[in-house]
Amino acid sequence: MIPDDIKTRTNDLITGEFPEYCWTDTAMGDVRRRNNVQEYQTIEFPNPEIECYAGMFRFGREYKDLVDNSGSVKGAGELSCYSDRLWFDIDNGKLEKARA
Repeated sequence: MIPDDIKTRTNDLITGEFPEYCWTDTAMGDVRRRNNVQEYQTIEFPNPEIECYAGMFRFGREYKDLVDNSGSVKGAGELSCYSDRLWFDIDNGKLEKARA
């Protein structure tokens, strides 16, 4: 069961300023299982819970077409994208060490 607060936050991403930018790369179970492009509104959270990954940026339909046709996100850097969040990826449990 997905908590209501997660559903609300996910829907906010879809109904934001640029709803046509709704496609992102996902991976379930391991980040190496990428190249599975989904619309934010259709991402299903696994039960039982496992590691999940969703891209930080949202793309238009051409992103999905690229991955469907090539099997890779290679070349996506040339496509327009959108993010309504400022993301941080901290790879150390000690914030001060990560900041340094």
